[in-house]
Amino acid sequence: VASLEESQEAIEFSRLKKLKILVLGSGTNKF
Repeated sequence: VASLEESQEAIEFSRLKKLKILVLGSGTNKF
């Protein structure tokens, strides 16, 4: 199903985004 694939891609994208934020934030110790 196309919608399932799209949602999976969205999940992957948000996961990468969170990871990037964590990596960038670790330098400033925001978390």
